[in-house]
Amino acid sequence: MPRFASVTDRLTLTFGARYTEDERFGGKLTPRAYATYAITDSLTSACGISTGYKTSELRESAANYYSCTGGSCRRAVAPGNPNLKPEQCTSYELGLRFDIRITTAGNVACQTDFRNRIDSHDTEQQFQGGRTDLYEWDNIGKAKAEGVELNARHAFSDRFRIGGSYTYTKSKQQTGDLQGDPLRPAPEAPSQPAHGLADRSGLT
Repeated sequence: MPRFASVTDRLTLTFGARYTEDERFGGKLTPRAYATYAITDSLTSACGISTGYKTSELRESAANYYSCTGGSCRRAVAPGNPNLKPEQCTSYELGLRFDIRITTAGNVACQTDFRNRIDSHDTEQQFQGGRTDLYEWDNIGKAKAEGVELNARHAFSDRFRIGGSYTYTKSKQQTGDLQGDPLRPAPEAPSQPAHGLADRSGLT
């Protein structure tokens, strides 16, 4: 449960923690801290640091379980790996927000450093000698993901507003045979696009 502490009229600190218990690996406490500071009545800065901990899912760790992609196992499969270690991460965030009610704008930069990231990769072999690609789940010793988001919105009236956002993200494996490659969330899954645009305009 988060705990709030107003240090001054302009500075607020938030602390929290999560405890994860796993019968295979025991317990792990992951704390987090966040701070916001009102530079002016309309401009606020924020920063935070958090830690994460995730154990492998059944599909990733059960030796006789095969993950499939594309709705079938014809394209690629990945057998579970019972030797997977828990994934840990530390995330950092820094942002700035401008708000005068009818107009808002903000930007956020973030970075996550992974240890023993659970990921999959192509073994460049075929499953049981057929045409299906064989992938495997494994731990990546170190990896990094980072990005930035810009957003803005303006209300011309109570019924009409325009707005949008832009995001840029990238990731990289820092150790292992695939050092330099981006992270992939699942077998045969495409890399996340580096650039993204979203239209948040509306008429009510």
